[in-house]
Amino acid sequence: MHQHVERTRLGYETRALEREIQHLDEAKKAAKLELDRAGASEHLLVKARAFNVATEGELQALVSPTAPAAPSKGRP
Repeated sequence: MHQHVERTRLGYETRALEREIQHLDEAKKAAKLELDRAGASEHLLVKARAFNVATEGELQALVSPTAPAAPSKGRP
């Protein structure tokens, strides 16, 4: 009887660990995508500079965050 209880406990523990592994794998994938996304603009800047396709100001304007446009007065 004791072995059955122990096997059942270990089965539940194994399933919980498998769910945790799946959760961590998903978090790892999301973090890698975010890292790739964050590095993409820098990578593009390096390539654009190497090929001299735009001025430094133009390149910075492409990757710098911009403020949202202010709503115009008199229009909804």
